[in-house]
Amino acid sequence: MVEILPGVHLVDGVDPSPDFTTHVYLLKDRGNSWTLIDTGLPGSDVPIDAYLTRMRIPPTSVKKILITHLHRDHTGGLQRMIERTKARTFSHWIEAAYIAGKPAYDGPGSPPLEPVVIDEVLKDGDTVDAAAASSTTILPATPPGTPPSTNPSASSCSVGTCSSGRRTGSS
Repeated sequence: MVEILPGVHLVDGVDPSPDFTTHVYLLKDRGNSWTLIDTGLPGSDVPIDAYLTRMRIPPTSVKKILITHLHRDHTGGLQRMIERTKARTFSHWIEAAYIAGKPAYDGPGSPPLEPVVIDEVLKDGDTVDAAAASSTTILPATPPGTPPSTNPSASSCSVGTCSSGRRTGSS
């Protein structure tokens, strides 16, 4: 799949098998820059690079990497994508601590294989300027299966979920 909404791409090829699904999104920002949301499992940097090449997007046009949560299927390609893109990284403060390995994570799911220090540590309600017609608002975690709350003027991300809203007026 390529562009699922104007300026919103679902990067294909990151699933390791038909039995396991993970999602990596690419958002078109203002100008010539892009935001990557999550980085898939270890090795996902290869299909992400292939997607960028196919779409004729230079890796250094990815200026931001937003991580939704610490699980390895979202952070596995993080270190390599930082190296390839030189992008700044963003994550909620709770997730950022575990992604950095401080403290060690012992909850459900697998943490990143290698610790990564997040550049921009976010708190509930912070926004990240991402996507040409919207911003991304960081929401507190929602219980599994609960859709995120959506501000009509922004895309919303909570731990593990994102939804796209549209700006309906100028602000």
